[in-house]
Amino acid sequence: LCGMSDRFIGFASVDPEEEGAAETLERDVKRYGLKGLKLSPPTQEFDPVSEKAFAVYEAARGLGIPVLFHTGMSWEPDAALAPGHPMRLEPVIRSFRDLPIVLAHLGWPWVAEAVALALKYDNVYLDTSALYHDHPREFARHVFTHLVPVSVIERSLRDRVLMGSDYPRMEIKHAPEILEQAGLTTGAIEQIGGGNARRLLGEAAR
Repeated sequence: LCGMSDRFIGFASVDPEEEGAAETLERDVKRYGLKGLKLSPPTQEFDPVSEKAFAVYEAARGLGIPVLFHTGMSWEPDAALAPGHPMRLEPVIRSFRDLPIVLAHLGWPWVAEAVALALKYDNVYLDTSALYHDHPREFARHVFTHLVPVSVIERSLRDRVLMGSDYPRMEIKHAPEILEQAGLTTGAIEQIGGGNARRLLGEAAR
């Protein structure tokens, strides 16, 4: 798809438990021009702080690409909840301070913990795709008023939040409505709606 259209940016994924996973990542990123690594401890059933996983993160750091982790609840029937808790990634975040780490889905339902990690560690990014597990507008209002005040995003994290849709849970064209409904300023919406991702993935491209 990436070769067919410049509207797509590809991420790699590997099984960190497989022999040679780090080498596979390096090969595929260079071969296909991929701009990040996506990992899901709950569905891939791997320990994110294992020696093998750390070798994969080291490879990502060497390639200059971000690592996006599924965090929070997984809808997969056989996936346990505990591996998705964002605090399980703190040892990774602390060990790779120069590696951009994206906590997908705002870590929902552990939003406060995901936000705390982003506030404490400047290599942590969040994405907004957690906001579509329920009625989008109602859920966004709940997240930005009860779980994390919009002022925290606006004042402290506006440069490290990425818009996400979790398509097909929500059509991508409707995702920006959530940012508007949250009451963010135009400047913050522009950053979250694309500017932050362009900067993050632009760095990965260099």
